[in-house]
Amino acid sequence: MKTHCHSAPSPSRSSSTAASLRSPRSSNSTAAIPHDLRLHLQSPSGIRSSLLQLQQVLGNRRARALLSPHIQRQAVPASPADLRDFIQATIRQFTSAASFFPLATLDAARFERVINSWYRMVVDGERMINDQLAADPGLIASLRAGYIAAIRALMTRAASQLGRTEADLYRENRGRIPMWAWATAHHMETGISTPIPEGAARNARSGRVTLRTNGFNVTIFPDVTNDRSVRSGGETRINIQWGGISFASSRRGRITRVTGPRTPVVHIRTRYARGANPEGPSAYGRGTTPADVAGGRVTPASTTLRVHEGSHGLDFMEFLASNPPPQFTGVVGMTGAEFRVAVSAWQAAARQYANDINTFSTQNTDCVGTTIDDFHRANAGRGQRIVLECGP
Repeated sequence: MKTHCHSAPSPSRSSSTAASLRSPRSSNSTAAIPHDLRLHLQSPSGIRSSLLQLQQVLGNRRARALLSPHIQRQAVPASPADLRDFIQATIRQFTSAASFFPLATLDAARFERVINSWYRMVVDGERMINDQLAADPGLIASLRAGYIAAIRALMTRAASQLGRTEADLYRENRGRIPMWAWATAHHMETGISTPIPEGAARNARSGRVTLRTNGFNVTIFPDVTNDRSVRSGGETRINIQWGGISFASSRRGRITRVTGPRTPVVHIRTRYARGANPEGPSAYGRGTTPADVAGGRVTPASTTLRVHEGSHGLDFMEFLASNPPPQFTGVVGMTGAEFRVAVSAWQAAARQYANDINTFSTQNTDCVGTTIDDFHRANAGRGQRIVLECGP
């Protein structure tokens, strides 16, 4: 199987990004609505509309308390009731959007504004609940349900209005959509860069995740760090074990017994080079796309090397789920010549499958944003020959 490698970026870029990944300071005793959640519509008219809605929902005095850091020097503390009402107002906005967008006119610019705004709203809202409202599970569930309804409506409408598939839109924008709101919900497991589908979990003893998808038995292994076999950055590898075929034939040359092939076994694992920082910035591909960079302004992890390598794992899983393994057509009763043709065809199909799954991942993770070819051109030594992976 082809190895997907990711080189480390320049030290200057790494150091600047590392600073942005530090944990945010804890909030002081004065509870206040985060700036970007307050002004989430990103336009003067949107701000006025949001303020008007807050005034209608909470009343002038309580809205002024929530927004006071932006309209006066002395902040007025917001009570837990004020914060809870603000979250409820946010949930109602998502619910209204879910009803509005199925018939809305949507171009690329509007899509960008909306998806970026909603991502900040939901991230800031959930952070507020966790930090200032005792991680109220019911409120988190309601916020997530409202956001999911809204993002489903937005993606369905964008697919029809922008001429894209929903699968492409979710894949391209997963750096600014929470994992639990992807078309198939995912989560992270400790020590594994590839996001894991809900319903699967890491084995406590082995650290592995095992699951079955579309005729494949898949194992996702824990990451390996400080791996001397990786030159720099990281690499994510897939290995498919197709199994063998045995048979018996009669004296007349007819096939009398066929065993195999077994269910294919898939192994996925990410390895990081010595000194590589998975939380450092991605040098090319996923992590550098405009959508990932936009997501990184809210959650810096959207632009990391770990996200890049995890994207390869997601690509592999997506391809497996959409493309069943090649079927062997050899059967009892065939002549020996017919059976050998069937074996050769199956082996060729397996090789093509392996090529196709790696090409799919290269195109979707390495050949987007600042492409792997762009990176190699910019960092090639004098006279060094560059092998293009993304086409001319």
